[in-house]
Amino acid sequence: MGEENGEIVKDKTTRLFEEIPFMSEFPFDDYEMTIEDLSLPLDQLGIAPILLNEIGDANVIKRVDFYYAEGNSSVSISLRKDDIEWLASESGNVRKFDDLRKELDTSLKSRSLVEKIKSIKLGRKFLKNFPDPTLHEVDFNMTLSEFLELYEVSLDSKTKLILQNLNMKGILSIEFTEKQYKAVTAFLNFQLHYVKIILGVTIAAKIY
Repeated sequence: MGEENGEIVKDKTTRLFEEIPFMSEFPFDDYEMTIEDLSLPLDQLGIAPILLNEIGDANVIKRVDFYYAEGNSSVSISLRKDDIEWLASESGNVRKFDDLRKELDTSLKSRSLVEKIKSIKLGRKFLKNFPDPTLHEVDFNMTLSEFLELYEVSLDSKTKLILQNLNMKGILSIEFTEKQYKAVTAFLNFQLHYVKIILGVTIAAKIY
């Protein structure tokens, strides 16, 4: 990242902490965080909001982006500012998370696809601490397609279904090429990072 771009990110991170003060306590340093004002309607942003409640006629949507490194690429996960504040308001319902934190870190470093899937399933159990079911029912199908395109590979429909269903037995029966393995790893890591970001927001809100 160039010096100018680095300053832009820094400014947007500073603004994030001004607008959502508790995010200054976000515990994971493997993400660059920025906040953006977007004037497009939600259905044109390509963002699936966590909450399904009516947000009214908002001309400006505030979006928080979490950037992380995946191989040689920079990947981002976006959440609405309103959703982050809602997560904070519900963080009191969460009691135990230290084991999950260690599990996520271990799985992100692991080359085992089965281990990653196990951790994703544990992460989904954690997300059920929050009352809104859309938090743990996010559709990652489009994400899989994007990573396949990024790594310039394809998968047959049976393999895609195995991945989408997090079928551990099924994944063991597949031999991936190197590029396919990288794409699948990125897809599973994306889901691990999604849980880790929600966990980080929760921890930040609890200790602020």
